[in-house]
Amino acid sequence: MKYILLILLISLCTAGAAEPSITAKSAIIIEADTGQLLFEKSGGRKLYPASTVKLVTFLLALERLKLDDYAFVSSDAAAVPPSGIDIKEGDILTVDALLEALLLESANNAAVVIAEKASGSESGFVKDMNAFCRRIGAVDSYFINPNGLPGRGQYTTAKDLALIVRECVKKPYFIEVMRKRNGKISVYEGNPGNRGKLQERRQINISNHSRFAWQYPGLAIGKTGFTRDAGHCYAGFAEYGGKRIIVILLKCSHPVWGDLIQLLDYSFGIETIELDRDSNIKRNTRNEQILLKRAGCDPGPVDGIRGVLTVKAVKKFQEKNGLQVTGSIDYKTWEYMKKFFKEEEPR
Repeated sequence: MKYILLILLISLCTAGAAEPSITAKSAIIIEADTGQLLFEKSGGRKLYPASTVKLVTFLLALERLKLDDYAFVSSDAAAVPPSGIDIKEGDILTVDALLEALLLESANNAAVVIAEKASGSESGFVKDMNAFCRRIGAVDSYFINPNGLPGRGQYTTAKDLALIVRECVKKPYFIEVMRKRNGKISVYEGNPGNRGKLQERRQINISNHSRFAWQYPGLAIGKTGFTRDAGHCYAGFAEYGGKRIIVILLKCSHPVWGDLIQLLDYSFGIETIELDRDSNIKRNTRNEQILLKRAGCDPGPVDGIRGVLTVKAVKKFQEKNGLQVTGSIDYKTWEYMKKFFKEEEPR
């Protein structure tokens, strides 16, 4: 049984709050419904997109194909390098299955299968992707493949990705898929022109690469991406307390979660502490930072990153409370820290 404590920062808006200190080279937050700008850091800077490209692939596939259409895996698609799903030349999958693999597993090979099905060739699909972006106003993006694999000349901006995510959010199917933690997709053999003769060959397990789909209060879904040149990227949608936002992060210096937490908390004006009664303690660095701050031991930014300031704050807390000074959160230290909030039943 989970007890969730939402400590609301009382304010009419977040305009007066200190802006987040993030590692991303470019970031933007807009209201999903109105497009109103809430936060921006170099939003028009052209950067590598990594797997956020797959959101354009998703949108164009939905425009061109039906979910129950069948697609063959070509030799080219089967040869696409990782990450991907375990498919081979001649396999047959539904568009629905391919889109789930695209969004949840970030499968590069699934993107190529979709491209060939929708436009006849990968190169043709890429031309259609760029035309689609111009059509929705994302004019500062240029893509060279449907999956975001590294290549010269490929770029996007946080502003453009915000427009792309707005289009995704208009599709109920997008939210339905992105909320899944895991699932299974089927691979068939036979003749898709005669569905009665199709046989299921095997199933593939897939899982969501974005843990925020179920860890952040309300709804927080998005597409992650990483390459050496692009850094860590995120393009997503979040909803809490009736407020709907789109948040984009490009070229973070480490996995996006610390930056993302800051942007979401900044947008919604909340801090979150979550305890799991079944396992007695559900600790994470961000929760520790919140409690340390409330105890008067400044851990630095509440960003989920255990840096020098956080360790120093833990030691200070342990010294003040007569605990063994180690800098790590053992059971006894956590029991003392829990005194700094009041448990309530979730509503």
